[in-house]
Amino acid sequence: MSFFKLQFFYFFFIIFDVELNNKKYKIFQLEKVEDLKASGKITVSSLNYNSSSTLPTNIEFLELSASPKNFNLDIQSFIYGNSRMSLNGGLENFIGYAINGEVLKGKLTIDAPMIDANQFLSSESDSASLETNDSSEMAAVQIPENLDISFTGNVGVLKYETYDLSNCGAKITVKDGKLNIEELRAVIWGSKFAMDQTQYSYTPGSQPVLNTNIALINLNARNIINETGIIDKLAPALKDVNGLMSLNFQLNTQHRRHNMRKHLN
Repeated sequence: MSFFKLQFFYFFFIIFDVELNNKKYKIFQLEKVEDLKASGKITVSSLNYNSSSTLPTNIEFLELSASPKNFNLDIQSFIYGNSRMSLNGGLENFIGYAINGEVLKGKLTIDAPMIDANQFLSSESDSASLETNDSSEMAAVQIPENLDISFTGNVGVLKYETYDLSNCGAKITVKDGKLNIEELRAVIWGSKFAMDQTQYSYTPGSQPVLNTNIALINLNARNIINETGIIDKLAPALKDVNGLMSLNFQLNTQHRRHNMRKHLN
């Protein structure tokens, strides 16, 4: 135990000394961080949590491990209310990123037979968000170039408000100052929704760039009417339409920062 205390104390002393002398990279470039043997691991099995203030929670297996270079998380069969999922991922070079601005690498994978998003949402936070101004300016977001992050997700059924989506999938990466959506798919209203070839980037002094391709395949207006009633209210003539249609939308544009606005109904 004394060994770990000594190593962690020495590690924090290095960080303090770096900032004090304003020589972050030169001092932290030492092999000392690599030499640190300190590491830790937390393992949890068959955890059940029941409380009147939250939904029943169960974790079949959880392992959290950390070292000066890596941070890893593995959760198998996490159950919260109606939702069930497994998560696996980690971060690499977090210390170098925080101190020297080096590249932070990360990966997260989610596999979920079922996610009920309504049970994760707080009614208080929803009502608070509706109290914001009807129109407010949005500043363009710059994505750091020293991030190399990837996300992959597969969800069998996703419930959100009154919508039921199935066969959901996503593959998203952040790298070299760009957000890339390689795949975003779901089945809704009996039709297939797909978004791919999507890229966003912004460099200060220039205009944000957004390119995307969105498709809605085999859409039947009657399905939307039956599930939402939206078309029945906004475009009642479409309720007499019977048949399938597909929509494809491509967007290649540059946004002017001062014209980027969001509108809340």
